[in-house]
Formats: sequence, structure tokens, C-alpha cells
Amino acid sequence: MNTTKKVLKYIIIGGIFIIPFIPFIVPKTMFFFFFSGKGFIFRLIVGLISGAFAALFFVDSAHRPKLSWITKAVLLFTGAVLLTDLLGVNVYKSIWSNYERMEGFVLIFHLMLYYIVLSSFLDTKKLWDLFLNTNIGAGLLMSLYGLLQITGNATINQGGTRVDGTFGNAAYLAIYLVFNIFLCLYLALESHTEKWKKWGYLSIAALETVVLYFTATRGAILGLIGGLFVTAVLVLWKERENKYIKNIAKYAFGVLVVFL
Repeated sequence: MNTTKKVLKYIIIGGIFIIPFIPFIVPKTMFFFFFSGKGFIFRLIVGLISGAFAALFFVDSAHRPKLSWITKAVLLFTGAVLLTDLLGVNVYKSIWSNYERMEGFVLIFHLMLYYIVLSSFLDTKKLWDLFLNTNIGAGLLMSLYGLLQITGNATINQGGTRVDGTFGNAAYLAIYLVFNIFLCLYLALESHTEKWKKWGYLSIAALETVVLYFTATRGAILGLIGGLFVTAVLVLWKERENKYIKNIAKYAFGVLVVFL
């Protein structure tokens, strides 16, 4: 029994920590290779770790899903999307999407499974920190590749001057970077007592902001500015104990107001 649990856990943890590197997969022999390859690999890994997690459910009660309000919201959203798709004009497309987008209900369903495995299996701060840092590491590698595109040492796949990394679309790279920038800022604030960590995260966030600028994706850039603005306002309003974070929010709010 112990061996079975160990094997299942290794499968789950391996799949979880491989997923952040899926953006680098570009199988040139596939149809719409920038999107279909990533989509199929994501579905394959999520199916594998979900199967292992379902098996673990029966042999280890420690990792069984908790029905939190966030989980209820995810399940409700997934059900609403399914109902909408079934009542849509083209049910087949709504469920399966196409090779160019790799979306549809199939993707939503796999994202739901991915959420359930993550929220149930990553049950310690140490594991979450490792997972978030793995994502930041993948984002750093993507940004370095973006720098190569900016300097002309790597080809911009969609042509022109808008950096697109290994996504084949500047807008996709842009929103990927926005998520990573916020992750870096969050961990920088959390580790403000460890200076080398704090400045490491801030340096990566600064690099990713530069690459984001060169994607020339106005929506993502405005989203980043708006997100920082809202975050600063919420911290100033709600934070009562941590003066360090509140001071950071004050400076950020002032700089954003001047910038805008």
C-alpha cells in the first residue's frame, strides 16, 4: 500500500511541476503547432495526474478535496459553461473548439481537474512556494528568450517587431508575463526580510515588464497598471498591521497616479 501511495504521489508531483514548462513546447510537425501541441500535452498531463489523484483518493484520505467556497465557485462556473455550450448554436465547436484555439468545454473541464489536484495536493506552504517559484523560473526563461527576440538574436514568430516568445502570438506572451509579474511582486513582499530573495523577485519582475512592453499589447499593459492601482488601493484600505507593506502601497499609489 505504501509503495502504491508513493508511486501515485510521484506521478502527481511530477506532472504538477512539468506543467509550468509546457509553454516552451512547439512541435513544428503539428497543425497550428504553437497552440495544439501545448493544448494536447496539457490535457495529457492533467488526465494522468487526475487519474493518479483519483486512485490516491481511495488509499489516502489526507489529500481528498475540500469543498471550500472557491471550489464551489469553480464547480458552478464549469457547470454553467457546460450548460451554455449545450444550448449554443454549434454544440460541437462549443465543446471541442478547434486546433487553432484549443479551448472549448474540454479545456475548461481540464482546468477544473487541474485546480482540484493543485488545491488538494499542494497542502503545505513549502510545496506552494516551490510551485510558484517553478512558475517564476519558467517565466524568467521565457523573458530571456524574449530578450533574444528583442535584440534580433531569435526570430519573432508572428513577424514584425512584437515579441511573442514561444507562444506565436504577442498577446498570449503578454498575459503570461502579467501573471508572472504579479507572482514576483507577491513573493517579493512576502520575503521582504530576506533581501537577496526580494531583490531577485523584483529584478525578474522588472525584466518581464520590459519584455511585456515590447509585446506592444496595450490591453495587458493597461491591465498590469490597473491591477497594481487596485492592489495599492485595497492594501491602503484594508491593511492594519504590516506597516512595511502599507508604505510600499503608498509609494506605489503615488507613482501610479503621477504616471497616469
